[in-house]
Amino acid sequence: MEALNKSMSIEDIIKEYDKCKFSEEIGKFLESKDITFELIDGIVCVKSKPLEHDFAKKFITSLIDKELDKKGLDCDSFIELKMLRGVNYGNDFLIPDVSVLNISEGNYGSNGMFLGIPKLVIEIMSSNRNDDINKKRLLYGEMGIPEYWIVDLDTSTITQLILKNDSYGKKGTFYMEGNIKHHLCGLKLNLEDIFKLINDKLTKLNKTK
Repeated sequence: MEALNKSMSIEDIIKEYDKCKFSEEIGKFLESKDITFELIDGIVCVKSKPLEHDFAKKFITSLIDKELDKKGLDCDSFIELKMLRGVNYGNDFLIPDVSVLNISEGNYGSNGMFLGIPKLVIEIMSSNRNDDINKKRLLYGEMGIPEYWIVDLDTSTITQLILKNDSYGKKGTFYMEGNIKHHLCGLKLNLEDIFKLINDKLTKLNKTK
């Protein structure tokens, strides 16, 4: 199959396979190239991985872990945890940028996917903003995840969505000088801490170019 030519650039591979019909051969090929993708309704959805997203995921999980330890909460945070969408959706899986969950409330299947419901999922908005705002909102709601945060690096804001009656309602959008608190477990983060870490790191990188 010509499309599996290993000499293709990463950019060409993503263009070729994003939104294509999934096959096991394609899945193994993308994994061999370290390309993160989700499977939604049998269609490959490549996840954007710009540098600022990597920093955001790293800093957010670090701050979450500190807060969980400080409060003695029986949860852990994970970067890009692969989660089975549900028994009614075949092999579909989703990979939130950050997840917070209690491992004892779920388990891992033989395919390495988490089978359970995180207490919180977080997405860093990318060029596919509509996916995070609309599609993921619907999918995570269907899965019964009680809370969903959408991080916007362009505006230094986090939008907090709370699940009620199988759909998310917006609790609020929190800005640089504010705090955001999980409505169930009491996890609280200061937005200035998050965005200052990201912006400082990017500034240092830009100076070295």
